[in-house]
Order: sequence, then structure tokens, then C-alpha cells
Amino acid sequence: MKYIVFVFLTLFWIVVLYPKDILWDSFENAIEKKGISIHAKEVDLNLFLLYNKIDIKEVLIANSFNLQNVVAQYDFRNPLHVKIIGKSEFGDFTGKIILFENKGFILLKEKSLNNNIIKKYFKKTKEGMKYEFDY
Repeated sequence: MKYIVFVFLTLFWIVVLYPKDILWDSFENAIEKKGISIHAKEVDLNLFLLYNKIDIKEVLIANSFNLQNVVAQYDFRNPLHVKIIGKSEFGDFTGKIILFENKGFILLKEKSLNNNIIKKYFKKTKEGMKYEFDY
């Protein structure tokens, strides 16, 4: 019984009481080590056991790519996929991160990036411009 109470209290602390800004700072530092700068005006982390949502507003990536809004969602019904939805200076985008396969994609609905510096990372598909990645 003591073990169950300990596990429950530990999970409660991590999910509800853990300072969320530490999680975002750790993410920023990990990305910075890969040579990519990322800055966000507002980050709202809603972390629960069965459903998690991260809402990020006004993001600047690599000092040149602006995102108005990014939402990443995960829920227990599809535990291996993280769904991504957002708006950028190039229009709406969607994406998915597949956790156990260590890969994902971002799909811009627009068919052209107008010779932007990030265009070389995307390939044209019938759905829009797609960036596929492994991590």
C-alpha cells in the first residue's frame, strides 16, 4: 500500500506541481545544442496523465522563421503519436511525431515557400510542402 501511495504522489507531483518552465527551458537548451535557436513569447503546458497539450505562441526559429501558434497534443487513445497543428507566416500546417519510430513530418498546406531559406528542407507533394525528419 505504501508503494502505491508513493507512486501516486510522485506522479501527482510531476504532472501537477512540477514547474513547467523548467521543461520548456530544458527543451530550448537541447535544441540550442543542435545549433538551432528557438524563442517563444508564451508557452502554456497542460500536462496530465491521459492528455497532454502544449500551446506555444509567437515562436521565432533560427532568427528567421516565424510561427504564430503551435499546438502539440498527445492522448492515451493514440499513445505513439504526437499531433502538431499550427499557423506560420506561410499558412496553416499540421504534423505528427511518431515516438517509437523516431520520425515525424510537418505538412504546410501551401504549395510554395516563395524561395524562402527553409524551402530546401521541404519537398512538394500533392497535399502541400512536406518536411520529414528523424530524431
